[in-house]
Amino acid sequence: MLSSRQIPGLVTEARANTVKFIANTQVQQVRYRRVLAYPPYSKPGNIPPTRKGKKQTVFKRLMDQFLGPKNYKGDYYLNKYAYPFQNHTTNYIQPRQEQGNVLLASASEDNLDSTGDVGADSDEGQARMRSQLMPFPMNRNLFTNRHVSEEMKQRIVNDVLVKEQPSQVVAMKYGLKIQRIEAIVKLAEVEQRWEEENKITKDLRKMNDVIYKMFPLMLPRNSD
Repeated sequence: MLSSRQIPGLVTEARANTVKFIANTQVQQVRYRRVLAYPPYSKPGNIPPTRKGKKQTVFKRLMDQFLGPKNYKGDYYLNKYAYPFQNHTTNYIQPRQEQGNVLLASASEDNLDSTGDVGADSDEGQARMRSQLMPFPMNRNLFTNRHVSEEMKQRIVNDVLVKEQPSQVVAMKYGLKIQRIEAIVKLAEVEQRWEEENKITKDLRKMNDVIYKMFPLMLPRNSD
């Protein structure tokens, strides 16, 4: 293999020949018409007006309509995606179901119960539950994990610390990974120690409650 350091004259000649070849070749520019990616629910007659007389593009106006007004804290308080649900269900954006009316939440709040189940026996209910666990709808392999319920945590801690059952046995009993069983037991010990040392503040407890209610629960099995 020859390099430019070995034969510099040959490289110069090759470049000159390349320039001549390009000069004698007719280059044709191909242009493609770009199509703007408007939301599927937007129509020419439904484009919102500009906000406060500002000069805005159509996409900026659509974004302002999607977000809605802000309060003094800077939160889009009227947007139904602004705050997480507190009934053990996710609040991910569903592009295929979205019709642009994000400022009006569903009257039935999607008819979800406290466990996040939506007619689990039906195919429609199972598909709906599956979509609620997908933060990125185009990624069919990424799902939000479920929280272990407080009842299941107490059972796991009791089995490992009181009954002294091996982590492998407890993991098979509840259908969880061994690493998760060990993490639950370790966190329970840390929580108990912090309770004794009075380290759990009001803000920590509130944050724990909010995060706990944000995600679906993994209900315990009926096994002893």
